[in-house]
Amino acid sequence: MVTLLERVGWFAIYGTTVQAVLLLLFMAFVQYSNVPGRTLTNHTGATDATSEAGLNVYPSKHTLLHPTPPVLGDIQVMILVGFGFLMTFLRRYGHSALGLTLLLTSLALQISLLLEGVSSTTATGTITITIHSLLNGNFASAACLISLGAVLGRTSPTQLLFLVLLEVPVYTLNAHLCLNVLGIVDHGGSIVIHMFGAFFGLGFSKFVTRSMILMPHPKASSTATSDTFSMIGTLFLWVYWPSFNAVLVEGAAARNRAVLNTYLALLGSTFCTFVFSSWVHVRGKWTMTHVQNATLAGGVGVGAVAGLILYPWGALLLGCSAGMLSTLSYIYLQASLFSRTFLLAVSLDRGRAVSEVMIGAVCWQRLLEIKLGLQDTCGVLHLHGLPGVFSACVSIGAALFASLTTFGDELFQQYPLMAPTNTSTLAELEPPVVVAPGEGRSAVHQALFQLLATGVTLLLAVVAGAVSGFAVTFPSCQRLARPQQYNDALWWEEGDEEESEIPTIAPALDVDFPKLFSVQVAHGETGRRPSNVRNGM
Repeated sequence: MVTLLERVGWFAIYGTTVQAVLLLLFMAFVQYSNVPGRTLTNHTGATDATSEAGLNVYPSKHTLLHPTPPVLGDIQVMILVGFGFLMTFLRRYGHSALGLTLLLTSLALQISLLLEGVSSTTATGTITITIHSLLNGNFASAACLISLGAVLGRTSPTQLLFLVLLEVPVYTLNAHLCLNVLGIVDHGGSIVIHMFGAFFGLGFSKFVTRSMILMPHPKASSTATSDTFSMIGTLFLWVYWPSFNAVLVEGAAARNRAVLNTYLALLGSTFCTFVFSSWVHVRGKWTMTHVQNATLAGGVGVGAVAGLILYPWGALLLGCSAGMLSTLSYIYLQASLFSRTFLLAVSLDRGRAVSEVMIGAVCWQRLLEIKLGLQDTCGVLHLHGLPGVFSACVSIGAALFASLTTFGDELFQQYPLMAPTNTSTLAELEPPVVVAPGEGRSAVHQALFQLLATGVTLLLAVVAGAVSGFAVTFPSCQRLARPQQYNDALWWEEGDEEESEIPTIAPALDVDFPKLFSVQVAHGETGRRPSNVRNGM
């Protein structure tokens, strides 16, 4: 007799249980906020009136004469369409890339709404949710999808379900510590979203795949068609990244600057990606993986300081630097080993291997995979991790030079905790500044808090990711064997493939003509090498 577990599998059982628990929690504790004048705290630590914030974030109409500020819909398109299609580069994993994006987002949003609402719990124990709660939930979803990129194709849906269950609470805790307790400036979430998600995913990847990696997986490669679909994600992310960085920046002037700074940074990273991709190619060509991913690094690189006064040249320089960093890190940290060099390294023929290093044929990422067992399917380290660290360093430098001379009356709006502790001091300034009292931090103190938040984020992300990766390696989490990886067919009820014409003599011969003539062109013949690693996400 077939048992329930054998018929539906662990994912259906766990998923039903989790959704039932979440539904009961929503029924018992969650309500809409409808109190006039109620204030909210957004992910920058700023507050807005509920009615005004709701209209600004989700306006009812768009007109050419009255353009609206960034809206929730922009962020949702970026999360679902942008991230989803960007991960469709794997030739046999497109359905899962899109489906898992939708699945994990739906779960992460529900958990985040509960956790974010705890801070607004009323005296009766009711959790209130607002439009800003949905925004914060989308930010939590973005962190989870970045982490997904590190293990894409190598984990089961059951393991990813637990990834979200474990990551969202840690993400929420880290965001609270960095933004509310330490009081850092991180307008576009480069520290608390991109850097956290990337390093959580890398820690998770290290322990979820503990076996030694000897050869690249044959299915971990792309085709011209899958690369084209992935470029759709890149284009959507490029268009909507300014909204992501600006949506919760406090003040109309700073929000407009965030949009302009992000656009300029994206322009710089895009152009420099094409330039450096051509520079390093042996025939001066562009590499699709660079264009799909490093072009977006400017959005991450400028994120932490998007609303500050960077000046146009500064934003453009940040974008150029982030694009160059992402492209070069992909080339020197994540490109594949040539098979000949790889075999030399495995055979410990160090003399010949060193000669290959001298001519640029060795890439350290594969050596790291062999030594550390660390894989990064989408290369989140190079689009989110390193540019996130870069943006954190820029935010530290920006805080060091923050003063009334450089920021004017916007200083205490952008750095609320640098405001004096009493209102009388604020009133004595020329011109008088009307803001809430702060902690009287100096520029050096603010920079130290930015540095501390960067360290806390890295530590929490790596440790929590590693613990989560170890926790999902048990049999009930459906750990995948190597032959099961990077394959849609294991999880999807797929339609029939388009059948090519078969000669009339086919029934009389013991030959599988569709397989005989369905030849997959090697990845190297299309200008890209087969690899189980890739830049992006």
